[in-house]
Amino acid sequence: MNNDFYLKVLNKIIEESEALEEFSGAGAIGGVSTPLGSGPSGKVRYKSSKASDKQYRNKSKKKKNKSVQFYLQKKSLNESLCDIILEGAKTPRLDSLSREEIISFIDYLLSQNENHNIHITEKISGQHITIGVEGSPAGNRIYAATKDALTQTPDIFSNRFFRSKGSSGEVKRAFLKGYPKLNPGERKVFQIEVIKSDERKPDYIAYGLRQTTAAVYKGDMTSEEAKALSSRYVKFLSPQDIVRNPLMRNDLSEQILIKLEDLKDQVRNFPDKGFKKFIKTVIEPAISSLVTEIFGGSILNSSSPLEGLAVNFEDRFLKIPTTQFAEIQRIQSSLFSEFKSNRYDGLNNPELFNSMRDRFGNHIRANMLYDFINSDNHQGMKQSFGYKLLLFIKILPQIQLTSNLRVFFSPEDFTSFCEKLYNVITTNEPRQYYNLIFTLGRAVKELNNWHTTSGNEDYNNEFRNKILELINV
Repeated sequence: MNNDFYLKVLNKIIEESEALEEFSGAGAIGGVSTPLGSGPSGKVRYKSSKASDKQYRNKSKKKKNKSVQFYLQKKSLNESLCDIILEGAKTPRLDSLSREEIISFIDYLLSQNENHNIHITEKISGQHITIGVEGSPAGNRIYAATKDALTQTPDIFSNRFFRSKGSSGEVKRAFLKGYPKLNPGERKVFQIEVIKSDERKPDYIAYGLRQTTAAVYKGDMTSEEAKALSSRYVKFLSPQDIVRNPLMRNDLSEQILIKLEDLKDQVRNFPDKGFKKFIKTVIEPAISSLVTEIFGGSILNSSSPLEGLAVNFEDRFLKIPTTQFAEIQRIQSSLFSEFKSNRYDGLNNPELFNSMRDRFGNHIRANMLYDFINSDNHQGMKQSFGYKLLLFIKILPQIQLTSNLRVFFSPEDFTSFCEKLYNVITTNEPRQYYNLIFTLGRAVKELNNWHTTSGNEDYNNEFRNKILELINV
């Protein structure tokens, strides 16, 4: 873990301690892309993967207007720090490799690698579930856990997961009915991405699937076993089924070859001092922007972009996201997290917003946005809800969109929302803040109304530009 991680922890401690003193919790944590179809044309050849190349109970007297539910459901400091620790423990990226290993990986993309065992599968945009299968005299015992639950209880074979369905009851039932019987005491673990129909899933890539798909990306499962588990309710894909191989060198465009060779030279010649930061800020974004042209679209739908690549590099695992997905995820995930649960804390101006109280906490969010808009230091509030909303407004029109990305708003609805936000800023009227938050919450939570992009959208509009003239983010 680096200094940035510890700074985040320290900032969060300071932020939360101040919030607790005031009984407010407003600070909650929750390269150029290439359009699809612009890569090589004609017959292409892919390289074989086998080729050798909670909570506080405040025991003091409750203050007026603070219910028991306020303290029970308030996001605690421990939970917020856990969010940061999990962020610090993310799947390793390209900067975790040595200089020689990064050069070897680029050679692999150039179909020149003859020395390293590199195995790549597609990182699919879905909901994670871990399945544990344990043999017993009475038959298999099946355990299921979401990623969040497994973080709290790391043992998949814990009793709490025996009755859990995880993120998909369909997937667990398939294992209950169809997985081969194990010997008593034998255990197997599978890590799976569950892809539901677009209108049912809170993910930012559309695949146009009508049937639930379960992609096993870690675990001992063959293609035959995946087929045997599949039914009309859920289709299973084994790790072999989601293998991705780069185009052969002769099928890569001259422009891509030149870029990859240049990146390799940069890695080779950059000094040791600052090398990891250079890889993280320069090399990885550049490679991420080339993934689509080197690997094509998704296995699930060739018109959909890849979320990323899961790379097994000599028994080590790392992730390389694609630019198309990463940019959308960066600006939308914090807003989605904000509306994922109700808010019970952070009402700094009850005289302005208490009359608008609702069970979702939208009056609190309105207060949080009000505090941000009326602050003299917007740059000092980067963890605030208001800052993240304004960042969404700023960056969305800057992203070079591809087809089949999922955005909270259509261009027309985004223009309408920006106009409402501009009027809120200029009038500073509390009721308009609340109405704006209600509109935003509905757009974020109604998954079936998210806009699926064609790649030709223009999200820029005059109200967005006027907002950014008033608020600097």
